[in-house]
Amino acid sequence: LLSKDVTWVAPLAEKYKTPLITPTATATKIVQDNDYVFRNTVTHEFVGKTLAEYAMLKSGLKRFVIFYPKDSYGLEMMKILSEEVNRLGGEIIVSEAYPPDANDFGEQIKQVIQLDLARYGAMIPPDSPNTDQKPEYIPGFDGVFLLGDGLKMGLLASQLAFYDVKDRALLVSHGGSLSEFLLAGSRFVEGAILVDGFFEGSTDPAVRSFVSRYQAKYQESPDL
Repeated sequence: LLSKDVTWVAPLAEKYKTPLITPTATATKIVQDNDYVFRNTVTHEFVGKTLAEYAMLKSGLKRFVIFYPKDSYGLEMMKILSEEVNRLGGEIIVSEAYPPDANDFGEQIKQVIQLDLARYGAMIPPDSPNTDQKPEYIPGFDGVFLLGDGLKMGLLASQLAFYDVKDRALLVSHGGSLSEFLLAGSRFVEGAILVDGFFEGSTDPAVRSFVSRYQAKYQESPDL
């Protein structure tokens, strides 16, 4: 299941010409130069490049911030996204790490806002100085990459809205449960763009046929 285990076992699969199939290992190199090693999942590199290309080439976005968990997954994905955005001529304004066990992202969001205000963002004062209306924050970035599990990404989305980071594209990695993401993010994740290895709602005839047969046999919907 894990990349480190597949890396260790792969030479034996090659030596004894025994097919080795992993449903989850994501390390890019494990299938390179190995004729008997196969996987059925998307790599971090694929997810990062697909997300960046869609954001820039399809949606026309140019400037981004990244929120990522401070672990091996988050660091790898942040690096992949940064390199791909730069390659395509875009800009990462700031990459902000958060503890993997965090549920409150206020400090990280406020840090991003401060750094953005020093670059491209703006704070618009209220129309009348004699009202209790607070200044309006206008982000200087077009999109926000959210990395982590479904719960963290949903919480991040809702807390970004609380701090007036609104009307910006949310670009979400596939690192967690979609149901948790939707539940934690509520209305604040409407319109978010996600990348995953399988889409149950695809209109592709082969996918429609598979989903129909799977549901008939198991009385539930398939996932990756």
